[in-house]
Amino acid sequence: MKKNLVISFLYIVANQAIAQHRNIAKITDSLQAEGKTLYKSEMASWYGTDVFLEKCKSRVSLSGGYLSYDTGMGMT
Repeated sequence: MKKNLVISFLYIVANQAIAQHRNIAKITDSLQAEGKTLYKSEMASWYGTDVFLEKCKSRVSLSGGYLSYDTGMGMT
């Protein structure tokens, strides 16, 4: 009886540990994908700012701000 109880307990603990590991993997994959998307957006904005400042010599009328979005073929 004790042996069955111990085996059942170990099975439940192992099952919970595996389930938590799978859940954590899903969360980390989601966070990593979001982080990569944000990084690509920031890189597009940095390059866009560099090109804009190179083309626009007069900075008097600059009001600030930028917009970048993913077109599916890269960030714009």
